[in-house]
Amino acid sequence: MNESDRHDSQPSNCHDFYLDAEETDCQSCELQSSFNCHPTAEDHNFYRFNLLPTIITGLLGMAGALVILKNWLPLIIVAAASFIFWGLGLEVRLLCTHCPYYGKEGDRLKCWALRKYPKRWKYRPGPLSRAERALIWLMYAVIAGIPLLTMASGAGIVILNYQDYSFLALLGTAGLLIAYIFSGVHMLMVKKRVFCSKCANIYCLLNEAPPK
Repeated sequence: MNESDRHDSQPSNCHDFYLDAEETDCQSCELQSSFNCHPTAEDHNFYRFNLLPTIITGLLGMAGALVILKNWLPLIIVAAASFIFWGLGLEVRLLCTHCPYYGKEGDRLKCWALRKYPKRWKYRPGPLSRAERALIWLMYAVIAGIPLLTMASGAGIVILNYQDYSFLALLGTAGLLIAYIFSGVHMLMVKKRVFCSKCANIYCLLNEAPPK
């Protein structure tokens, strides 16, 4: 099954199973080893803990680079995009409303990522549109890419004009850039191995749960 077919198809009993199953049904379920049907608060806390190194190195790295660049526009753009994507719930509207977790009873999400987020929109089972996928990728590119480019620019200025800066400035800009890259890669690896490999939302662009 190629990537396109994967996101345009659906396991035959996936949605019915996730909407109807209770935790007591898990012991006898053939999908138990393939999907995490009942994400817990511990799952959510581990997910947030996994994000922290990337967030911290990104914020510190951007702050140092922007002092050197003397331009705070990149931080404003990232803050605005993050607020729109998560604060206003654009990601939930574009992605989560397609997910079986979203279709469960209750007025708040019970997934491992955006746990307890209010359900402001109707459940929309089925594949994401091309526009939805494109907009999600765009938001991810802005939120993750601008800090990367900003830190790279700051480190570049320090390297090219090292006589005007100290070794501490070089260590801070270059070190945080490297830390941001490594922590981001590690975060994605853990996310895909622990969460995406058993996530119910088969329409997510990062989903790696086995097709059923």
